[in-house]
Amino acid sequence: MPAIVATVGSASANSFATIAEADTYFDGVLNAGAWIDEGDDDQKARALMEATRQLSVIPWVGARVDDTQALPWPRVNVEDGDGQFALIDWPAYLDQDVIPPFIKEATYRIAIELLRSGTVDPFAIHDDTGIKRKKTGPIETEYFGESSLPGGIAQYPYIVALVAPYIDGAGTLRIVRT
Repeated sequence: MPAIVATVGSASANSFATIAEADTYFDGVLNAGAWIDEGDDDQKARALMEATRQLSVIPWVGARVDDTQALPWPRVNVEDGDGQFALIDWPAYLDQDVIPPFIKEATYRIAIELLRSGTVDPFAIHDDTGIKRKKTGPIETEYFGESSLPGGIAQYPYIVALVAPYIDGAGTLRIVRT
């Protein structure tokens, strides 16, 4: 089993969350069977690490707390619009010595989607995205113009809602087939 390193700010961190944290989260989530019943610790570790990789490529607001940290969170100069996760001062900023709860929850949600999908990459843009008409013999496929179906994390609105306010560039996560 790959070893999860979820130490905040560590130079060797490879996950925003531990298996124990995710287990606790999914204890209170409906339809979490892919995590609770079907995922063994090896699969869970791999799913959490892959979920962290998916989140790590997003252009986040603010800056890393330390240049040596392996992951993009925690960050400095990240305003917390509603004050829910912030320190007492206003404008409110996210705490710099923890992984924010919305990042952990996004990690859990991506991880369970990875377990549910089995061997299929749930974040890939699929070949049938944007198909208008398909004919089998002789083979013919007609696509709509630009695909309106999202790919990547954007296909999971709940995950997007969790992280969008903290994405640099107006919070857009739209992926388009070209």
